Amino acid sequence: MNLVDMVGIAFLFVLAQDLVRHIGWFGGGSGDRSLLPFLVLYLLASLITHALQYRATYTAVYGEVASLRMRIGERLLRLP
Repeated sequence: MNLVDMVGIAFLFVLAQDLVRHIGWFGGGSGDRSLLPFLVLYLLASLITHALQYRATYTAVYGEVASLRMRIGERLLRLP
């Protein structure tokens, strides 16, 4: 899951490099390559992996909290 975040940071570096080249600080233009398809694929992969991570984390935590609340409720019912 964290590899997806690292790919996003790599895209930021590539975009920053293209921006600096476009401004003309280091000469040359931004080449023929288009990063738009790769950025769209990255955003889609990032969305999917973060959604899976969110569901895996919070579903497990919510299940544990729900069972704990049920046990506490049962104990409270037994109190005089």
